[in-house]
Amino acid sequence: MKLLMEKPRATNWICLSCASAALLVCPAAELRGEVLSPDQIQKILAELQRVDEIVSGKQLEGRRSAFDAFRRGAANEKDAYELFMVCSKQVDFDEQGKTSTEFRDWRERQEASLKRPSRMAAMQMQLQYLVLTLRLAQGEPPLKVLPEVETFLAALVSNAESLEGDLGILQRDNILNTPFARAYKLEQTVKMENWSMVPGNIGQVYERFVLPTMRDTHPELVGPTWDRRIQLEGQLLKTVRKDDEVAQQKFAVETLPRLQWRRSADVFKMGQQTEGALAMLKLLQEHADHADAGEWLQDFRQLLEPPAAKKPS
Repeated sequence: MKLLMEKPRATNWICLSCASAALLVCPAAELRGEVLSPDQIQKILAELQRVDEIVSGKQLEGRRSAFDAFRRGAANEKDAYELFMVCSKQVDFDEQGKTSTEFRDWRERQEASLKRPSRMAAMQMQLQYLVLTLRLAQGEPPLKVLPEVETFLAALVSNAESLEGDLGILQRDNILNTPFARAYKLEQTVKMENWSMVPGNIGQVYERFVLPTMRDTHPELVGPTWDRRIQLEGQLLKTVRKDDEVAQQKFAVETLPRLQWRRSADVFKMGQQTEGALAMLKLLQEHADHADAGEWLQDFRQLLEPPAAKKPS
């Protein structure tokens, strides 16, 4: 399938005359003073509201256009590669005033590297994650998207070995810095706090999106959610650093108990106090020499004996 990408429409425009439109509707005599009158202020605010609605509509239109292109490109590795080349030409050549000859020369030099199966697979996964990102940005309920986010992370881990060195692109790069996102100016229109823009950062995706969503909607399932996160992080380490005994040992001795402690404390706070307390007690008994053991003891005591509320004076 040949991908045709329409030139993205600019979403970061503001007609400067609109900002003064509210003033222009006022008689000239009203504008001679330096201080705006209440009537002028209300007219300006009304105009700003109108402009805000226009800008929001343009941004929504741009995100929908991007969503359609990304969904088509995410269908398979070949389509992902074709869309990558279209977007790269636009943002790195056309918009920079470079010639078609320069683009062809670049493409010929980079083709062998960019057409490696692992590199095209990484492109496809970037597009898949961008689709998830845009679904949330457009207001889809987090709980509806969450299962697909976890499926994406599980696929990333299971394909980690075949991704080879290109796994680093997914673990390191901000998705909004890709040619895909830059071509649609998403860095200007997609602003999300409870989301990770780095698709391969498993811990960050769970911390910012998956776990908060489960706490808000299904607190009784926070424990199993932590279990899935811990399993994925451990599996990924075993795959990408299978010959690194030092890294494996450090995970087992330092990182794993730390994650298990956070899981147990989280479960306790979500109302499953017996399970959480027993798990925390066992961790302290088995890992008394852990660097965080002192902090764990303090936190555990605070959970069992929360500070008494101050009596009103």
